[in-house]
Amino acid sequence: MWTILLFLCAVFVQSGARGEKDDRNKRNETILKHCPSEWTENGQRCYLHVSAPKNWVGAEQHCLGLGANLASVHSLDEYTFLQQLVSSNSHPVTWIGGTDAFQNRVWFWSDGSLFHYSAWAAGEPNNAGGREPCIAINWGDDHKWNDAPCHLRLGFICSFKL
Repeated sequence: MWTILLFLCAVFVQSGARGEKDDRNKRNETILKHCPSEWTENGQRCYLHVSAPKNWVGAEQHCLGLGANLASVHSLDEYTFLQQLVSSNSHPVTWIGGTDAFQNRVWFWSDGSLFHYSAWAAGEPNNAGGREPCIAINWGDDHKWNDAPCHLRLGFICSFKL
């Protein structure tokens, strides 16, 4: 658990979560008007689904290496878009950037944006079987959100703002 907390502290410093935009974000805002190839544009954001499984921390590190973060979700429309992005014939359980690693049941996004929308599955979040500080989408029959142990290896969605 301490490893996750220390990593998340580093992530927030790197991603500008303290209100300061880092160089990658400034570059994205001033240079990019469209998403790079292999990324999908939706609104003012670019998204990349990575199907190669990683734990939550490894997924966030991968996204940071691409100048992004794990995706945050701010509306039903955005969530529906993410589900379509990862779905072929199924709805694979997939990491997004939500976590409550710092304080149980106080959720935030790894990109520093406000956590004001959620789509939890019935009975979630519940820390079933122990601490579950990371959010996965497409959980259960209704394909909603689940709080999950961060060590699970899942595909994930990276995102950055244009």
